Amino acid sequence: MLASTLLLGLVSAAAATHCVNITVPLRLSSRNAVFNLTTPETEIQATDFMLDYTRNGRNYTQTVTAGYRTVRGDYKLAATYCEPVRGGRDALHIVTHGIGFSRSYWHLPHNNYNYSYVNRAVDQGYSVLSWDRLGIADSSHGDPINEIQIFLEIAALEGLTKWVKRGKLCGGKHRHSKMVHIGHSFGSAITLGMTSANPGLSNGIVLTGFSQVGNFLAQFLLGANFISVKGVKHLADKYTEGYLAAKSTVGLQTNFFAPHEFDPKVFEISALTSQPAAIGELLTLGSTPTKSKFNGPVLIVTGERDVPFCGGDCNKAGNGVSDLLQSSKENFRSASVFRTAVIPGAGHGLNYHYSAPVAYRAILGFLKSHVY
Repeated sequence: MLASTLLLGLVSAAAATHCVNITVPLRLSSRNAVFNLTTPETEIQATDFMLDYTRNGRNYTQTVTAGYRTVRGDYKLAATYCEPVRGGRDALHIVTHGIGFSRSYWHLPHNNYNYSYVNRAVDQGYSVLSWDRLGIADSSHGDPINEIQIFLEIAALEGLTKWVKRGKLCGGKHRHSKMVHIGHSFGSAITLGMTSANPGLSNGIVLTGFSQVGNFLAQFLLGANFISVKGVKHLADKYTEGYLAAKSTVGLQTNFFAPHEFDPKVFEISALTSQPAAIGELLTLGSTPTKSKFNGPVLIVTGERDVPFCGGDCNKAGNGVSDLLQSSKENFRSASVFRTAVIPGAGHGLNYHYSAPVAYRAILGFLKSHVY
């Protein structure tokens, strides 16, 4: 079943933060869709796929679904555990990155770690466990169409959480700690799916770069200018066909960065470290339940200029709500507390904007008030 941690190395991220890279072996299973789809390899084929997928009023995922099957296997998750050098709380944040990034999204070293969520959390005494999503970066890869889907990634987050609760993290750390799950974008969808199915595994959730307004996904998918990963130099030898990535930095900026709100050096770093998306992930983006059964505190934090979840303006709302994030309130009726925060000026890649510290204060303030 779930095996023990393999220690890979020690990272000295900052004076007050002690980090270690670990590998987490898990046996996972999920009920996946079987897609009747030819893997797009050329730019024309990749573009055809996106145009079919984003066609107005059509459910392309349903069109190409031939059935369902149970996927089972042994996988390894690449993770990083960070804790305060001294005086830490009995508290753990498990953080899940979104499409386009790896776990480094949470711990950017630029400008003396000013953009690091990990360091902000550790400064307040929390420990943080970040992981590469299954199929991405240093975690196990797999069939990018019929294996690497949101269902298996939800199972991975569940397995990782239970692994910690079984005392497998660095000699039993946080086995009985209060755990909070934080996601970004697709990682928020994974967090939502896992905590709705397993409400007892988390003491609070924070969904960043997220809303439940699905009207703007086509802007993201077409704006990325996706091509086969084999056409992207820094990724070509790391992934098989069936993964798609932005062809240029234009797609990256369009989808993740708000105008005039980021350091060009951070943008350059994000381009050099960007990651692809598996087609199976893209086809299952909307497969999590809309209504959550989670009964703990819930916070949604999204940049004002977020493209995929707000169409570039999270404050442009109607139907009696103050912002687009508030439209989710009815879907979290079981939550003990439901709050939203729109970060002024920020885009979808929330952690990579000048306003990242504002977002972190909103998150940590909420957790202090309602969880710890």
